[in-house]
Amino acid sequence: MFKRARWAAAPLAAALALVGCGGGAQHATTQTHGGRIHSAQFVQQAKDAKFPAAKFSLAPAFAGYDAVTVSNVPRGAAVIGCYASGPYANCATAHAYYPRARLVSVATWAAAPGRCLDTEPGDATPSQDAGWIRWMISLHVYEPCIYASAYEMGQVKYYLSISGLSRSSYFLWVAAWDGSPSIPPGYDAKQWQSTATLDYDTFAAYFFAPAPPSGPTPAQLAHWRGARNSSFSAYHREKCSLARQGNCKLLGDRVTYFQGKLWTGEPRWACFGKGARTKSDVCWVVRPLANYYSHAYQATVGAYQVNTCDGPEGLPSPVHSRLCDVLRQRRSYFHARATALVKAYG
Repeated sequence: MFKRARWAAAPLAAALALVGCGGGAQHATTQTHGGRIHSAQFVQQAKDAKFPAAKFSLAPAFAGYDAVTVSNVPRGAAVIGCYASGPYANCATAHAYYPRARLVSVATWAAAPGRCLDTEPGDATPSQDAGWIRWMISLHVYEPCIYASAYEMGQVKYYLSISGLSRSSYFLWVAAWDGSPSIPPGYDAKQWQSTATLDYDTFAAYFFAPAPPSGPTPAQLAHWRGARNSSFSAYHREKCSLARQGNCKLLGDRVTYFQGKLWTGEPRWACFGKGARTKSDVCWVVRPLANYYSHAYQATVGAYQVNTCDGPEGLPSPVHSRLCDVLRQRRSYFHARATALVKAYG
């Protein structure tokens, strides 16, 4: 993106919170422009970028800056972009100079972490963006971003569109030096001007929104609990003793399904073994079912032995008759079902 002002926070969080472009000194032909190190090709693309004149917007946004030399950033800056990697890494310096600023760290290649990835000649390529975003998400970076020129964004959007990533899982920061601070539709931040020592940016306020809490909400838990309880009540009204067929299977499946959803936000407990909650709704459904499959397995094993399906003693191969083949299938099926239930609720 740019090799000027990247944003830094502190260690990974700083590197992940910062934002910058054109990382490292890896451009075949580079030049310092607007406080960053860019290839001549990138500079020309950013200068040539034109977006339709934007109407006045009341959407909240933050003005930001980025520069290779952090001291060029105006005092009191609300947002600062910095390099998280490469020979121009300056996030730690930015954090020290501006401890209250929101820092946006920019990784200059796809093997480095950051809040944003600089996608331009000499740095990351558009084909690397999706993999990097997934990596950042796995590191709990909330909505990582891609920085690129308006020209390069065509390829960036193409590769992201075929990656399977949701558009809501990442931000796009476009470099378009057209002198207008307005963020064009489809983007979340814009680098709109570049001088000899400083770059000027606009970031949508939601760019810095905190990550939503992980796990289900109290309302979701209440809904799942109610659905489980009502399903179990209906299971009893139907006088179900085994969730294997018809409405009993349907209602039993609903009980186990909603209990599974509840366990994504509540402590898990067991239906088998020491400390089992044998009288809980889900165990009332699961334990008889596990016993049924276990008894069916034992009965099938007995029938298999009675019919000498393993073959006469001393022969290495089993008997392949219609009866023995069916018994083998039933044996495997009942064993798998019983084992799965004990494992899931043990």
